[in-house]
Amino acid sequence: MRALFAAIERGSIWILLVTVILVLAASLRFADLGYSDDVTRFLPEGDPEVAQFTRIGNMFGGLNIAIVGLDTTEAGGDIFTPQRIDLLVDLSDKLRQVPGVRAVSSLATARDSRERTLPSGEIEVVVEDVIPAVPDSQVDADDLRRRVLGAPHLVGSFVSPDGRAALILCNLDDRISALDTAALIRTEVETRQLAERGLEAHLGGAPFISEGLARAAEDDLMLLGPLVALTILLIVFFSFGSIRAALLAIIPVGAAIVLTMGFMAAVGEPLTLISSSLPIVLLALGSAYPVHVVTHALRAASESGVWNRETIRTALERVGPPVLGAGVTTMIAFLSFLAMNLEPMRKFGLFMALGTLISTAMAVLVLPAAMLHIKLRPPTARGRIGARPVMWLQRCTTTLDRHARATLAVVLLVVIAGTVGVTFVRTDMSTSSYFTRETDTVRADHFLEDRFGGSLYLQIVVEGDVRDPLVLDEIARLEDFLATLEGVSDVRSVTEVIRIANRSLFGSSALPRRREQVMSLATLADDDPAVRMLVTRDWDAALVQVRLGGFDADAAEVLAERVREYVQEQMPRASSAVSWRTPTTSPDTIALALARAARSLTTVLYDSTEFSPARHNALTDAIARGLSAERATPGEDFPDDLRRTLERHLNEHELIYLEGGPAALPRVVDEFLAAMEREVLLYETAAEILFAHADAEERDAVTEAHAAGKSAGGFERAVGTIHRSVRELQDSVVKEALLSEVRAVTTDVASVWDDPVRGERAEQILADLLDDLLFLPHESALELPEESLRTTATTAAVSGYPVLWAGMNASIRANQVKSVTVSIVVILFVLTVIFRSVIIGLAAMLPTALTLVVAFGILGLSGTPIDMGSTMITSIAFGVGIDYAIHFLWAYRRRLADGRREAGFQAIATAGPSIVVNALEVGLAFGILAFGTVAPMSRFGVLTGETMLLAAGATLFLLPPLLWRLNVPMLK
Repeated sequence: MRALFAAIERGSIWILLVTVILVLAASLRFADLGYSDDVTRFLPEGDPEVAQFTRIGNMFGGLNIAIVGLDTTEAGGDIFTPQRIDLLVDLSDKLRQVPGVRAVSSLATARDSRERTLPSGEIEVVVEDVIPAVPDSQVDADDLRRRVLGAPHLVGSFVSPDGRAALILCNLDDRISALDTAALIRTEVETRQLAERGLEAHLGGAPFISEGLARAAEDDLMLLGPLVALTILLIVFFSFGSIRAALLAIIPVGAAIVLTMGFMAAVGEPLTLISSSLPIVLLALGSAYPVHVVTHALRAASESGVWNRETIRTALERVGPPVLGAGVTTMIAFLSFLAMNLEPMRKFGLFMALGTLISTAMAVLVLPAAMLHIKLRPPTARGRIGARPVMWLQRCTTTLDRHARATLAVVLLVVIAGTVGVTFVRTDMSTSSYFTRETDTVRADHFLEDRFGGSLYLQIVVEGDVRDPLVLDEIARLEDFLATLEGVSDVRSVTEVIRIANRSLFGSSALPRRREQVMSLATLADDDPAVRMLVTRDWDAALVQVRLGGFDADAAEVLAERVREYVQEQMPRASSAVSWRTPTTSPDTIALALARAARSLTTVLYDSTEFSPARHNALTDAIARGLSAERATPGEDFPDDLRRTLERHLNEHELIYLEGGPAALPRVVDEFLAAMEREVLLYETAAEILFAHADAEERDAVTEAHAAGKSAGGFERAVGTIHRSVRELQDSVVKEALLSEVRAVTTDVASVWDDPVRGERAEQILADLLDDLLFLPHESALELPEESLRTTATTAAVSGYPVLWAGMNASIRANQVKSVTVSIVVILFVLTVIFRSVIIGLAAMLPTALTLVVAFGILGLSGTPIDMGSTMITSIAFGVGIDYAIHFLWAYRRRLADGRREAGFQAIATAGPSIVVNALEVGLAFGILAFGTVAPMSRFGVLTGETMLLAAGATLFLLPPLLWRLNVPMLK
């Protein structure tokens, strides 16, 4: 240290000048500091979840959904007034124009099927906008309210069940910063005079959670940073009794922060949720080094009575080595983050290590250079920690040593209690757990949870030919399964759009069973902007949007795992369309049909995927009884009913032009009757009869379309309408029997049948059994090759921000094990080198180890959860908390020639004051973080401050008696 001091003395002016220039240059780069909210960076490189998320995002243009909620503030009011509907429509249109918004969904963009009475008195079903025009009067608004609240696919998705709140969903483009887009959306919403219309806005979803965290982190940094600096300054001032000495102790770490942040900006490294805490953490930790130097310098000045170069040299010789040792161990703690495979954590560790290095250099190079030109007055007894506190510390240590067994027993009890408490430590990664108080983001989350069941979306991509009814059937079964899972509040997919279009064209809300019908509906649905968010342009993949309520990262991972299990078991298997309800239908096919229908009903009616043999058998028997009911075909009125039905479609509606006109109708009726005497009327049979009797122009158009590989849309839609009408005559009795039998065995859940969504879905499952095609899993169809008409396969994958967040938290926890292991091993090696003893190295680590057990034990026993910030503390504590032991052991070794007991007393007298001052400033500085808004950093601050204070106490009270009893030789 003498040589180092000599060099500092010779070049002190240059050291100070270069430091000032570097700090000024670094401060000019602050404007270049950005912020990154990319969650994928918190997952390991090459992680399959990230690859999956990116792939699905590219397929659909992004998976990020920002939610704008509009809530009425007046008592008894709702969203359905002309003024509020006008605002909803206008805001939806303006948000669609915001850069970074790919698509907008709301009542203003939604479509629905609607019955309309024609001049002829006939009723047709059309698909049109839910809000074709802003209501002119409250009467029109009330009519809109009635229609919207009567549409199950709109309630819970775009409007609350009570009509008091509405949602606007903005799908964001992943190629543009979600933070920037969210900020633009917020600005657009805030420009509206919502209060004047009795409305309040709530902004939620993953983008606004990230934006809220970014804003809160920035606010915390601007507010708490100066408070931390002021706290440290005041503690140092009251300890030294000199404002000049306090400034000398705080300015070097300030310069280190500026240099570190400036270097981050220079290399283009943005801040993240983790690294945004770097200035405050570095301020609290880095201030320890200059505090030790100033403390020893003032002590040396007090001993000699003067302040001169010898004072500074003496201080540097005494404290320089332990400061360097402490800096090295702290750097190792942060460099251990490089063992992680998470880029943001590695970068945080790297830049904190750099900041620690700069802080250490400031303490042993720049600070001595400054003290050569700034004269400090030797402190009086009032201006420093006097002899009485030192004597009290020494007396406590002696008492603990005298009652070693009792002390050991107490320590063991504390360790045992702490260890037990650690087993109760739980994690909490819910949205509200990221904030310490009711912020706008938390209030929005509560609003969305209360009114709409949640704000975050899980996405499942189903890949296959979505125009194939088999694939649509698999998607519908997947939706049934998802609806049973705890935490799922809403499920939406392209099946909803297809059902609406099917009701418009064919009068049925069921999914079509034939490819030709789906292709016609797909062409119609392509005009709906919502379709682009649910299916690819080529219709080779569909997206199922699953809204989660009460989001928790761990719960989301459990839910995602259940979905993965389902898709791995069900989706990779091909499905087959099997001919059904024919005279040749095999008993095996019938058994499979009944079993599958019973299983699907169990899922929908009982909201459960748990297999219950008794329930399954009861439903199977009920379905069998319903299907065995006598058909309406033999009735004597049936031919007349059939003739009237065909006459309406062929003559009045002219869906198909017959060769010979109305005179050909009797022959068509006879052929239909003959076909229906043989078997249940098939779509293909109806198509053959109608094609044979169609006029030449109609037949030529159909032939040309099929030859070109296209769908004969008009003819096929007409056949579908006629076939369905005729089949309704046949199946009306069977349908009533099925519903009656199944309702009779489900009286324990009778209220479910009144549910507009689940009741309708249960009826659709039964209605599917009345079709002439049945969809069965492929392995079942393999047993029935003669009845299998066609086969298709689907695959599915789960993704979304909840999955990434769950993976991020799990990955951070797992990586902490790596970091802690590296930190402990390397620090132990460094301590062994410094003190030439493994046992002394272990002894130095003991106070911090005990402290961590106690700290985490308190968390577990008190029920306080840990989060992303808390998981960082272990590695940091080992590197930072051990600083106190290093300073104590260094002072202890210097006076070891006087005897072990005297050396302990002298170490307490010399190192004790600086340890106490440092522990107070670091503990209180980190404690200030408790007042921050970002919960992970708040808990991190409280836990770190608590750990530092406990580590200092354990060092001063437990380490001396331990050293006296170990009797391990220490080389000077």
